[in-house]
Amino acid sequence: MREETQKRPDRLHRLDLASWLPSLAVLLVLFGGLLAVHTTVRKERPIGGTVLSAVWRINQDTGQRYSDIHVALDNKAQVRAGSLAPALPKVGSRITLRKRAMLLGYTTYQWDGSPAVARAASPSVRPEPAPSTTPAPTPVSIP
Repeated sequence: MREETQKRPDRLHRLDLASWLPSLAVLLVLFGGLLAVHTTVRKERPIGGTVLSAVWRINQDTGQRYSDIHVALDNKAQVRAGSLAPALPKVGSRITLRKRAMLLGYTTYQWDGSPAVARAASPSVRPEPAPSTTPAPTPVSIP
């Protein structure tokens, strides 16, 4: 067999693999888009509840503090909410959470730091403000 006929099939085989590269690039872009919309909010609405417990916790790996708020919703379900507010709500107080249904099906609850809006017919009834309880400083080891 001649040498030039031997090289031609190898070149065709390489072109077949190269023809799949645009398809693979499109699949990677679609997969990246799916990952990007993973955190996209599908629905968001306010929901009321009563605080069962509210404490500051510290992440043992990073030393960063975060709030851990357990709330009994109006429909008797108990959920865990996060917050970026500088103070915790008082146990037993009514608060309004933001319920977020995410695009891929999971639900998160976020407290914005404001007390619940009073549902009374009288405009003179006002909700009490959240107390300003700041956590005590904790020692953190610095490397």
